[in-house]
Amino acid sequence: MSLKFCANLAFLFKEVSYLDRYDAAAKAGFPGVECGVDIYQYPLEDLKVARETARVEQAHVNAPTGDKAGDRGLAAVPGRQNDFNQSLTKAIRYAKELNCTRIHFLAGLAPIDGDYNKQHWEETYCSNLQIAAEECGKVIAKCDQLLI
Repeated sequence: MSLKFCANLAFLFKEVSYLDRYDAAAKAGFPGVECGVDIYQYPLEDLKVARETARVEQAHVNAPTGDKAGDRGLAAVPGRQNDFNQSLTKAIRYAKELNCTRIHFLAGLAPIDGDYNKQHWEETYCSNLQIAAEECGKVIAKCDQLLI
């Protein structure tokens, strides 16, 4: 089995603008890139042009992780299903336009104040990932995997 490496644009090539990191990754020999949630700060058309110009694969994108302070994902967080659905919609739109077949849905952080029901979190996680799989299958021609 051969390994394929991609450049994480959130961490690499910070000496250039975010959009120029696609080209920097290509010049460094990476066949693909992955992006964290910082991707959503940029117009989708600009990202698409940068990726296509650099001729690299968009290996995966992270779904938006939430807008509340401390959010680190929404997929398993009970009571945040509407926020998760908005995140899902945005992630699918970006993935489709960037010709990306992998979306990472971060679970989120359990509260440290003791208000945590493991079963409820697991049920929410499974339910949301089932919805994500179904929605991705409708829009993205080939959805390789949901990264969890």
